[in-house]
Amino acid sequence: MYMKLLKPNIVVFLSIFMLFAYKTTENTVALSPLTAVCRDYAATDANLPITISQNNINTYTSSFTISDNITGITDVNVTINITHSFTSDLNIKLISPAGTTVVLVAYPNGNDDANFYGTIFDDVATAVIPGSTPPSTGTFHPAGNLSDFNGEASQGTWQLIVKDNADGDGGTIDSWSLHICGDIVLDTDGDGVSDDTEIANNTSPTDGCDFNIADITVATSTTWQNGDCDNDSILNGNEFVGDTDNDGTPNALDNDDDGDGVLTATEITNNTNPIDGCDFNITDVTIATQGNWLTRDCDGDGILNADDNCLTTANTNQLDTDNDGMGDACDDDIDGDNILNANDNCPMIANTNQLDSNGNGIGDACDSIITSIVIPPGFSPNNDGVNDKWIITNIQNYPNSKVTIMGRWGKVIYEKKNYQNNWKGLNQKGIKVPIGAYYYIIKFNDTTLEDRKGTVFVNY
Repeated sequence: MYMKLLKPNIVVFLSIFMLFAYKTTENTVALSPLTAVCRDYAATDANLPITISQNNINTYTSSFTISDNITGITDVNVTINITHSFTSDLNIKLISPAGTTVVLVAYPNGNDDANFYGTIFDDVATAVIPGSTPPSTGTFHPAGNLSDFNGEASQGTWQLIVKDNADGDGGTIDSWSLHICGDIVLDTDGDGVSDDTEIANNTSPTDGCDFNIADITVATSTTWQNGDCDNDSILNGNEFVGDTDNDGTPNALDNDDDGDGVLTATEITNNTNPIDGCDFNITDVTIATQGNWLTRDCDGDGILNADDNCLTTANTNQLDTDNDGMGDACDDDIDGDNILNANDNCPMIANTNQLDSNGNGIGDACDSIITSIVIPPGFSPNNDGVNDKWIITNIQNYPNSKVTIMGRWGKVIYEKKNYQNNWKGLNQKGIKVPIGAYYYIIKFNDTTLEDRKGTVFVNY
């Protein structure tokens, strides 16, 4: 509207532009963000050209899908290019995504010559196919009315149906296209969210990678589909729809769609399912797990993933011998000695040195034969090379042990910490003890083994 302001000798016209809204009793509803457009769509049917056989009567279908959602169609024009040696045999129809059928060329059509080249069908035309001069190039009124499509939406699959009603003549459906006018929701960046919704919800209408999944109401554009918002080497159009792990980030923006800690690109490369949080290789986990994956129970042991120390194998007891956070059921080094279970001669007890004194393949640390102490009742230190030393089997496995030998009256005649099986019947002064029985005490200083007491007989 215009406001006229009068001052001495001055007339000022001020143009004021206002945004209008329809007001209800409860709230204000903004005007619809629809924009009137006319767009051209060439059929992208990979089967084109389609051969029309001259040997039989048949019906041929060519179809393609329009992703643009032009709503409230106001006009449709059709252009066809069909090579045929006797076009009067043809019946041609167009079917919309809503299923509405409009006859373009009826049978018989009186067109007793060849080909439709650059033939346009438009309701405003006055010329009709019967009586036209082949190859019927120009604009013609269809046999039916294209206005039957008015009010429908463009989005979906359109079909061109060509029936050849007689044999003896053939040809090809070479190409066809549509010109559609109507209203369309503006989505500048093609991310499926209308511009007005993006502005209202503080996402960018010009950045296809900035949107809320809940705001998607229209089809995404080809340009957007060929982009890669989350840089996972998977095009947006090939990315799985929705928000699989329900973490608030749509799959097209999420580099880990199912929240299992494995990048989507890695899952595809390694043939695990990127939208199944329970299908993954544990060695592929490189990022934090997230979303509803945390509250699932992949191995069915009654322990949620977030709390389970072995995600791929049921382990209700959650046993973790080496306390490394990985349950024994799926730990390839249970005792944490940096030797894999498959190569460890004592996988349940850490034994980095892998000592195996008796060579039976069982590490000394867990060999019941090695750990049992055998104390001989006597020996003969006469230097004949046989039983010259008091050999206590396996005492070397107890370096904190202490051996004490006493005479009849309790006097200590020999004492040694970390006994190395080298007592040859000598007292503390290095003199041979007399033949006889001597009392011994062996303290192992190990909570797993009781101390031993007894007598040993020395004989020469």
